Amino acid sequence: MTVHHLVTESSPFDGRACGENPRSMKVAVVDVGSNTVRLLVAARATDGSLQEVARGKHVLGLGADVERSGSISALKLAEAEDCVAALVTQARVCGAALVDVVVASPGRQARNGDQFVHMLSRAAGVEVRVLTQEEEARLAFDGALAGVEADGAVAVCDVGGGSAQIAVGTLEHGAAWARSVDLGSLRLSARVPHADPPSKKDVAALREEARATVCRRNDGSCWKRCGGRWRPSTAR
Repeated sequence: MTVHHLVTESSPFDGRACGENPRSMKVAVVDVGSNTVRLLVAARATDGSLQEVARGKHVLGLGADVERSGSISALKLAEAEDCVAALVTQARVCGAALVDVVVASPGRQARNGDQFVHMLSRAAGVEVRVLTQEEEARLAFDGALAGVEADGAVAVCDVGGGSAQIAVGTLEHGAAWARSVDLGSLRLSARVPHADPPSKKDVAALREEARATVCRRNDGSCWKRCGGRWRPSTAR
């Protein structure tokens, strides 16, 4: 979702340093989350919208390590390093002039988060940054509403593997209120014992844990759901 931010004219990555027209240059974002690592390469179309060039995705499950031991294991560190290096190479091959690598909740929650970021920076060849909780929530809001028509207040809930971001605002003025809670699908599954598939009793327990953790404030007149771990069954 940070691609939308990178290709706007207000972004510091406006292409002038690369000698390119900021409205035609390709940029890429590698998003390292608790469950998946995603790549999006995009450019700005003539009408101002984003045009997707390429995508990539790898499932690593870093959040399971963090929930179990509080740190990312040596094995997962190495897997993440190789994964990010491969995705950055893919972005360069696709012609991306700028590559931004961001880390979501694993960088905030893991005890060895600093080591994790250092290893990824070395693998990517660019400085990797960790998103703050509020920044991740606001980026989720902007990304979910990009190219969408919505009147009045909108609430966006971005459910990931290690955290959930909730933001409320309007299309015109952006997010007015944003919060991130350390409750994602991997963390919730590890925290509340349940069968596979979960029974009705298990589902009730999972819902109660989520209800006790997630902010109850609901200022949105409509909900926009996103994130790799959202499934329609969640709403039932």
